[in-house]
Amino acid sequence: MTTPSSFTITDAGTIYRQSHGLQGYYPRVIRLGEGELLASFVASLEIESPDSHPRTMRSMDCGGTWAEEGPVDPGALVGDTETGFLSLGPDGTVYLLGNRWPRDPDDPLRPLVHPQTLGMAPNEPVLRHSSDGGRSWSAPEVLPRPYPVPLEVATGLTALSEGTV
Repeated sequence: MTTPSSFTITDAGTIYRQSHGLQGYYPRVIRLGEGELLASFVASLEIESPDSHPRTMRSMDCGGTWAEEGPVDPGALVGDTETGFLSLGPDGTVYLLGNRWPRDPDDPLRPLVHPQTLGMAPNEPVLRHSSDGGRSWSAPEVLPRPYPVPLEVATGLTALSEGTV
């Protein structure tokens, strides 16, 4: 599968917005095939709140219309907090790289980022993958950290020219 070197912007608009309830932020879009685009975003009631989770939407007409596919892991909605950022591997595998924060049972509303110090709560980097264009996802794989400190995973993987991600 070849990856296009650029996108041509022919129109712009909003693909996800609710008047109340979940907010969508940190969007990513990848091209899967002729006319097919997959978008991901993090959704929560407030930006970076403990109910954050990745969701996807799909377009089959080059972004003209979008259908919401919902949370990447519906079972995680009542558990840990998670983010995720899409990327496409050279073999067509779709990856979702992000962070996971364990929910603190003693303080379930604890923010992910401390409001005064901006320090990040303890977390772990996680990777999911999909071999069917983002229609189903693997369980999160916890990635090793170089240092025992919280990490900010703010983007997806990068495919290298030799085919690794």
